[in-house]
Amino acid sequence: MFPTSIGRRAPHMLGSSEPLGSSRRDNLIQVAGPETSIGKVVRMAKFLFVYRSDENTFDEMAPKELHRFHAKWQTWITEGMRAGWMLDASTALKTEGRRVNANDGISDGPLVEAGDVVRGYVNVEAETLDSAAELAKGCPVLLHGGSVEVRPFWRAVPGIK
Repeated sequence: MFPTSIGRRAPHMLGSSEPLGSSRRDNLIQVAGPETSIGKVVRMAKFLFVYRSDENTFDEMAPKELHRFHAKWQTWITEGMRAGWMLDASTALKTEGRRVNANDGISDGPLVEAGDVVRGYVNVEAETLDSAAELAKGCPVLLHGGSVEVRPFWRAVPGIK
């Protein structure tokens, strides 16, 4: 059974349509246990998946292959949203863009680093960095030699305890 954020209703886990918890709902989930319909409350962490792939990936795909690839993305995102671990997903990013630097101002790229470009991102919830990395293993960007960077968000202000 997949975890569900407290702020969202999960009919298979909760008996009512009312959200559980107090006003402090961030990063808490309810996990159904075998002994009861509502088990323990677990603190979840938020992570960012950043997709990278070769800058020519889409140019090298045949139209039918590209269509199948996009269908796999739609399926993966839909399943992650339905399961509750994927919070939101970006649409694909174009290669073009601008880089803003404190010293150099605004310039055209380079947005390509070692042949890889950032293709998009999703925000997810998982118990640990390792469990988030396991979720990232299903990402379709990996089917074409891409990579997924898995990064945790700070729970508080960085550097302040």
